[in-house]
Formats: sequence, C-alpha cells, structure tokens
Amino acid sequence: MNRFKTLIFSLILISAVAGVSAQPVPPHDIYGTVTDNGEAAEGILIEAEVDGTIEDSDTTGSNGDYSLRISSTASNFNIIVDGSTEESNIQFDSGASDQYDFGGDYIENTSEDETTNPSEDEGDTGPGGAPIDNNRTDEDQQDEQDQETPDESENQTQEGPDRVVEAVASENGTASADVGNVSANEKVQVTIPEQASADGEADVESVSFTSTSDASDVSVQVEDVGSDFEKVKDKVENKRPEGKVYSYQNIDVSNVEDDSVSEASVGFKISKAFIEENEATVEDVRLNRFHNGEWESYEAENTGETESHYRFEADTPGFSTYAITLAQEEEQVDQGGLPIVPILVILVIAVVAGAAYMYRDEVEEFMAGSESGESEDEDYEYEE
Repeated sequence: MNRFKTLIFSLILISAVAGVSAQPVPPHDIYGTVTDNGEAAEGILIEAEVDGTIEDSDTTGSNGDYSLRISSTASNFNIIVDGSTEESNIQFDSGASDQYDFGGDYIENTSEDETTNPSEDEGDTGPGGAPIDNNRTDEDQQDEQDQETPDESENQTQEGPDRVVEAVASENGTASADVGNVSANEKVQVTIPEQASADGEADVESVSFTSTSDASDVSVQVEDVGSDFEKVKDKVENKRPEGKVYSYQNIDVSNVEDDSVSEASVGFKISKAFIEENEATVEDVRLNRFHNGEWESYEAENTGETESHYRFEADTPGFSTYAITLAQEEEQVDQGGLPIVPILVILVIAVVAGAAYMYRDEVEEFMAGSESGESEDEDYEYEE
C-alpha cells in the first residue's frame, strides 16, 4: 500500500514539473534611440543577432527610436547598427527590458566641395564633359545632347495610382464608390472614409486594384463589421482564421473578376494598444482572406503610424471576406525540435498507464478497502 501511495505522489510531482517546464520563456526586450551628430537618425537598420542568425530587426523612426524583441533562450546576443556590431555578448535576461542608445556617423552627406568643376582653360564642354566643337551648328550640338541624355520617362517607374476615387460612407457603416469604366492596366485606388464602420472608425483605409482588361460599371463596397464573428460566419462557412482577430471586413469589387486582377492591395490600420495588449509586434500583423473554403494569410508591410495606430498594406490576389489578425506564437520547442507540451503529456500518460498495470493488485486492494470502509461506516450509523 505504501508503494502505491508513493507512486501516486511521484505522478503528481511529475505532472507539476511538466506544467512548470511547459511555460513559455518571456522575451528580452531592447529599445533605444540612434543619433547622427546629435540629431535623430531616421531609417537606420537595427538588428539583434543570436548565434549568427538575425533574431529580430527594426528601422528607426523619425525620432530615431527602435525596439527589438529577443525570444531565443541563447545565452548571449549582439546588436548590429547599420551593418556594424555596436554591442556584443549581451546576456539574455528573460522578461527584461533594457535601453541601448547609439550615436555615430550613420547618414552619408554629399559635400558640394566633392564636385569638381571643369577649369576654364579646358574650353566649353557638353553633356558628360565632352568638348564642344564651336564650328558645329547649334542644331548639331542639340542632336548630340538628345542622344546622350536618356529619356527620363523610360527610367521612371510609376508607383502611385492612375486614378483615386473617394468612397462615400452610408448610415449602416459601409463605404461604397462608383468607379465607372476601368481601362486595362489602369491602377485604381479607392479611399475609405474613417466613419465607414459599425463603430465609427474604419480599419480599412484604401482598396487598390489593376485589371488586365477593360471593365465597365465597376463599383467597390467595403463593410467593416468589427470583431463580431457572428456577422461573417455564414460567408466563411463558420471557419475562424488562425491568430488573434482584430476585425473582419467584406470587400467586393463588382465587374472585375479575380482572374483578371493583376495587382491588388488593401491598406488598413490596427491600434497600438491592441498589439501591446497581446504582447505582439508589427511583424505579427497579418491580412487573411477567405477563398475557396479556406483562410489564406498574407504578410502585411508596416507603412507608417499615427499616435494611436500602425498603418499597413498587404497584397491580395482578389477580394472577398477578410480578417486582420495577429499571428500566433509558435509552441516552445526542445532541443530536438519537437513541441515540449505534447511530449510531456504523452510521458505522463505513459507513466500512469504503466504504473496502473504494474501495480494493478495494489490498486484493486486500495479500491476494495475504500468500498469496505464506506460499508463499515454505513453499518455503524445504522446500529446507532
């Protein structure tokens, strides 16, 4: 009987240890500012390196600020600023938040003194410093300049939209825009007013698309339904996307089929408070689209921020129902690369099953004793 009690105590202890060891390790947060000659340095790449691998990276903002999160349990890590290691062998401290400020000559300046002007005795020169033959006519010289000067229109890449249409918000919290006729390869952007939402603050800010063929009577409708899954469950076959949901949207572009869309993107925003509450970063933000019975996840590019929100843009192959989410953290893994929690659960079940088989006689005796004790108590109460 004592052996059986010892076994039960050991199993409880194993379960407690398994529960403790399965807890995720809090990250080590690093933050600070970067200055160049005393001024805030914007656009400087900051990286955290662990064992030769980049664990996290960030680009300094307008105030020169940055933040990094090291989730690895490696003993040391380095901080790389603009390609150079500025801090090395920093001790990993789970749950810590440390500040590291950097200053240096990170931004290259072009001095006017570096530009060499041709000397006067070299004579008149044309484009590229070539000497001008004064005996040639003005027409000859102009022809030569036209040949040497490339057509700027050939080297320019058009990044902005060809046409911008502003949507109109309706009383039910949706936004709609009549785009009209769209020419082939014309990039159209529809901007969404902020009040076009059920709660008065739309998360989607723009919808852009390019059609490979001409289209007529094109219209765009955006419905922001917030985080209420009940409002979209019929459209998504009662399937929820992975990750923490921020909000759902229904986006429809009429008379433009998915197979005729060459480029499409959705611009949206997400509150900083929501990211902080879920202990996430801007790298965790995803745009998910429900298509062909499944959720498809797309990475989002952080394009800017306001005092209260981060702005993002994500490419999409078409339009339907969307969900803005935060990607779930991966399960903590052991050195063999397998999830710790399932292994511990399997181990405990195996130990319990093996022990129950080995000590089945003691278990039966224990159970019989318990039933006998209850019977004696009943008889005693009856006699009284």
